[in-house]
Amino acid sequence: IQWSGSYTLSRARGNADGETATSIGPDAAAYTDYPEYRDPRWHSPTGWLAIDQRHKLRTWMTIDVPVPKVLGRVSVTLVQRIDTGRPYSAVGNINPVAYVVNPGYVTPPTSVPYYFSGRGEFRTDTFSATDLSVTVNRTFGTKRKVQLFFRGQCTNVFNQAAVTNVSR
Repeated sequence: IQWSGSYTLSRARGNADGETATSIGPDAAAYTDYPEYRDPRWHSPTGWLAIDQRHKLRTWMTIDVPVPKVLGRVSVTLVQRIDTGRPYSAVGNINPVAYVVNPGYVTPPTSVPYYFSGRGEFRTDTFSATDLSVTVNRTFGTKRKVQLFFRGQCTNVFNQAAVTNVSR
């Protein structure tokens, strides 16, 4: 029996979601475009960023199942995942024309983000899941030239459910 695990603790605060959980590198920000229409108090308040996931835990256990040699090697792996929720905000696009005096732009913006709550004021649910994997590895031939490999997986064995993403 082999047992291992990993744990990550993190915090992410700021006033710009410069990257997301799925992005590769930074996202472009438009904070300097039309600054009169982007007051930091309601356009980019400081708070918990969308990538803030406080705790992430993975533990796994692998067992080599004793089977007749003709079947090869059979292993069963059990993985436990726990992810705490991520922050989200009550934010939406508004037309700022009625609230800001146009300083002379020919075409002022008609849609800018507005935070109706604090940045990251809400959090999605903590999610936990148990995954199961079975692998069979069998070698044929005297010089081990041919190998048969099979892996079956069942994710979220106990059908745990949680809200993990909130769309705008």
